[in-house]
Amino acid sequence: MIDIIARRVEDYKHLENPGDYIVYDEENVKQITFLCPCGCGDLGSVNIDQSDPYCWKWNGDKDKPTTTPSIKQLDCGWHGYLTDGIFKTV
Repeated sequence: MIDIIARRVEDYKHLENPGDYIVYDEENVKQITFLCPCGCGDLGSVNIDQSDPYCWKWNGDKDKPTTTPSIKQLDCGWHGYLTDGIFKTV
């Protein structure tokens, strides 16, 4: 698979293409929600609440996010990384 450039959108109604994402960095919701990069159409999300010991590490950049560890979509099986605003398939 090819790498997919992540494109930040403002809300759910603009999630149209694989790799489109929304960053929620509010007091009670801290997550990145994205349209699966594989093209299956599923939504995925990663918890970026740094006060939660089970969250993904996040570089804090809303336009070119990097998260670690890798992301695994359970329904379709996509597995990869979000690095500098690019979804990279493993």
